[in-house]
Amino acid sequence: MTNAQSVTITVADVAAALGTTEKSMLRSLALVGWNILMNDASRLAHQEHFGKIKQGPAGTATRHEGPNWRHVVQAAQQLVPDSMRSAPKPLGTRHQGFLYVLYDSSAGLCKIGRTKTTKGQRQRVQMSAHGGILANIVNAEVSNCIEAESQCHDYFSERRKNGEWFEVSPEEVVRYIQDFLNPMSIDFESIELLERLGILQAIAPKASLSASSLLA
Repeated sequence: MTNAQSVTITVADVAAALGTTEKSMLRSLALVGWNILMNDASRLAHQEHFGKIKQGPAGTATRHEGPNWRHVVQAAQQLVPDSMRSAPKPLGTRHQGFLYVLYDSSAGLCKIGRTKTTKGQRQRVQMSAHGGILANIVNAEVSNCIEAESQCHDYFSERRKNGEWFEVSPEEVVRYIQDFLNPMSIDFESIELLERLGILQAIAPKASLSASSLLA
């Protein structure tokens, strides 16, 4: 009596049998998985909707809006529990991050970029690799760093030199951030360097007072 041997079947094997590529097969499977997820989110939304009807006064009805962000996340947690190792972020905070401005005093250029990582970490890496003197002018925390960066780039587009580098003064960029981007917080990291470059008073008058006493 012989035991049947198990056979390992891969996505590539199934794709070849169907006359398609592994990449196309994976794309199709991902779409199938997404549809399953959204169907389950709709089921949760229906359950919640009819639960409210049962709890309400007889004869009353509420409008069913379909699945929302909470239903989608709940469905994902049930279908793929291993992928949810931490509490999901609310929809409105997924793009929260920092808009930063680096200043190259030798070229008279400002770099306007964004980061969602630890405040100042990405900028310090760029500053160490630049070779010249770069000042990290400001880190502004914003609710949507992608939109804030795009808005800044559009505003100064006519003065773009290369990529994220613009021929603008630090004062102009900081003033724009303060007046139009509604930052949650603003941090001037390189106070002493800004003082030596002679631009601290223009971009952060309050910070310049404390810096002057430290450097005196």
